[in-house]
Amino acid sequence: MAGRDGDDGRRARPHRLDGRPLAPRQYGFPGFTSLFAVSFGTVGAIVLARRPANLVGRVLLAAGFGAAFQTLYTEYAIVGVIVAPGSLPFAEIAAWLIAWAWLPFVFLAGPLLLSIFPDGRFLSRRWALATLGTGVCAAAFMVVAAFRAGPP
Repeated sequence: MAGRDGDDGRRARPHRLDGRPLAPRQYGFPGFTSLFAVSFGTVGAIVLARRPANLVGRVLLAAGFGAAFQTLYTEYAIVGVIVAPGSLPFAEIAAWLIAWAWLPFVFLAGPLLLSIFPDGRFLSRRWALATLGTGVCAAAFMVVAAFRAGPP
């Protein structure tokens, strides 16, 4: 069955002004990871400057750096694999990182941060064990995602 624009019913892929296709979005809105990196990194730096012993500042700062690196290798892979294939060295490795390297800072910003907030300590030993279990599951999922065949 023909679509509105006379094709076979599939949506046409949007193109840039120079005719090359736009890179597909991974998730969220464009710039999400940059916003995440700036906000978490800034708050982490402020907390770390005011309360150096508080683990919350370190976790926020690490999550911010993780998001910043994800933004870097995601954009690198999009340019090197989709927009201008073969133009950048190691673009395939950057694309591989997209599949799994987001997990560490999601773990930092999620279960770990929520279990040590607000004073940087676990409420009890059970909270520490639950967070450790979540970390082990995240690490296992990360290994499976890293070595799974096919696109993410």
